[in-house]
Amino acid sequence: MKKYLRYIFILGFSILLLVIFKVSSPKEIDWSLSYSNEDKIPNGGYILYKVLPDLFPESNITSMYYPAYNNLYQFEYDSSGYVYKWEYDISGYIFLNNEFSPDELDSRELLNFVEKGNYVFASANYFRGKLFDTLKVNTTLSFSNTDSVEINFNTESLRKESAYQIKKTQFEYYFYEYDTVNSVVLGINKNDKANFIRTAYGGGFFYLSTVPEAFTNLILLDSVNSEYAYKALSYLPSNLEILWDEYYKINKSMVRTPLKYILSQESLKWAYYILIVSIIVYIIFQGKRKQRVIPLIPPLKNTTLEFVRIIGKLYFQQKDHKNIAQKKINFFLDYLRNRYFVKTDELNSETIEKVSLKSGINKTEVKSIFNYISYIDINKAIKEEELQKINFLIESFYKKAGVYGRSK
Repeated sequence: MKKYLRYIFILGFSILLLVIFKVSSPKEIDWSLSYSNEDKIPNGGYILYKVLPDLFPESNITSMYYPAYNNLYQFEYDSSGYVYKWEYDISGYIFLNNEFSPDELDSRELLNFVEKGNYVFASANYFRGKLFDTLKVNTTLSFSNTDSVEINFNTESLRKESAYQIKKTQFEYYFYEYDTVNSVVLGINKNDKANFIRTAYGGGFFYLSTVPEAFTNLILLDSVNSEYAYKALSYLPSNLEILWDEYYKINKSMVRTPLKYILSQESLKWAYYILIVSIIVYIIFQGKRKQRVIPLIPPLKNTTLEFVRIIGKLYFQQKDHKNIAQKKINFFLDYLRNRYFVKTDELNSETIEKVSLKSGINKTEVKSIFNYISYIDINKAIKEEELQKINFLIESFYKKAGVYGRSK
């Protein structure tokens, strides 16, 4: 572990410097086209959504996070089967995005929705799909040589003497095709091209604008140009139930997850990144499997000699010298039988001769041991000195015979 401390310190210090740099550095402005009611960036729709209750004081404002088909399609069941049923309070459905292109099902429901006497207010640079094929609406664009475009109302009562300025854009979007029979031009650009129209369909109206930038936070914070959005929305009746779309936004705000919220907050986002980096560092330096310390197991002790000593002391304390001597003699005779293959039933001259010949010990010493063994056998008890003597004779034999290593 110690060899990694240097690298961990360098990595930790680098992360700390990065965090300090990010916190102290000015936050970069996000110019992405969001139009979401949750985003406070320049091109978000946060301010407009917050002022809708003031523009429609008698209305309920509801955010819609699903396609128009899911929100507007209704049916009931009776004995004959499923029967489609439309029971709407008079409502206004507001769409704000860079591009508005509902699919076939959504288009069908939006047409039915307006046909029943409701309203759709949609502002986007591009309008595509079956809905706008039905309404005979098409858009195009032209390039401005300045960093802003000019827009105004076509209605005399709403027209501003000097045009409204939409800054931070050089593209002018307008309608190059629309149904002139059922449509009314409500707004134009500096070249008198229609950029805001009202199209009648059934009992309701579609309000279509090609300048969604006019409804963003950036413009609504401008005291001069912000009134364009309020005037445009004033075409809608004030008693509508307002449905605010969040599904068709570029960033798909309907995808709401904890991670999305964390990444949307600068401080939480960096805390999340640091956590990920820390986990990776831990995996690299500490992820290896560590084996538990193996306890030291002492080797087993040879307790044979200890046992012999204990038994020997026990006999010695009891003063049973004859018993001890007899066991010593029995072990000795067993040694002769197993080592030299001689019979020890009778300790006669023939046995002495064989033991002396095979062990290399002179017959006098072997005879002395056998005689003393016979002496002990015929006595019921012996003295301590006699026990010591037989022990000395036998141990001397063992040494000379090489049991403990041959004597020189």
